[in-house]
Amino acid sequence: AWSMVVLYEDETQPLRNLAVFDGLDGVFSGNPQTVTLEQFQVPNEGIDGKLGVIAYEGDAQANGDQLLFEGTALSNAMNPANDFFNSSRSFLGAAVSNAGDLPRLTGGPRSMSGYDLDVVDISTLLQPGLSTATLTASSTQDVYWLGAFITSITTFSPNFVTSIKTATDIDGPPLAPGHTLEYTIL
Repeated sequence: AWSMVVLYEDETQPLRNLAVFDGLDGVFSGNPQTVTLEQFQVPNEGIDGKLGVIAYEGDAQANGDQLLFEGTALSNAMNPANDFFNSSRSFLGAAVSNAGDLPRLTGGPRSMSGYDLDVVDISTLLQPGLSTATLTASSTQDVYWLGAFITSITTFSPNFVTSIKTATDIDGPPLAPGHTLEYTIL
């Protein structure tokens, strides 16, 4: 299996911190992996967070694996807390199966032949002011490899998108290198 992550801008949506953390780290009993997510600041309200997870497994029977966000086990209808990495393809707890996918798989647990591609909601785990978070992947029986984590977290960052109302050459026309300009912006 292979993966491609595409980040895009939608000006109708609130500002978000988007980040991709990639690698190929093995997780097995006694060998958990931890990653620190950083460089975001959760606002006081309007909190929305999504976590995309790509992992490679290889079995359909073993369980005992967990993905923890700040110490809380992540789970939903497709990804149980004790078998998060279960060869599923899901978006916010619903299996994903798209017309045109070849082969077209159900996206449910054990349908993806050892490949996990899931997006989970982490909004309730994000506290106002939070600027770093820890993800820990562990296992008691299973073996899997972490391919990537993708985060989309609303952020308390300034929006520098503006429109210039006027620009004035303080040193007078004609405009030349070294002149001082005064901008009035909205």
